[in-house]
Amino acid sequence: MNISIDRDLCDNHGQCIAVSEGLFDTDDNGVTVLTRTAGPADRPLATLAAHACPALAITVSDE
Repeated sequence: MNISIDRDLCDNHGQCIAVSEGLFDTDDNGVTVLTRTAGPADRPLATLAAHACPALAITVSDE
């Protein structure tokens, strides 16, 4: 599974952080980042975060 954040689209609304139980956070510069390497068990949270993103900046795909 691959999770990507399109930096050109992300406006740091924080919806992914609110729904992902720690999979996403902001770094010291206020940029949204993944907090860990995501495994198969993270797919539901990643998908939820992608759907919650108002900018559609998160993509979850098979790899």
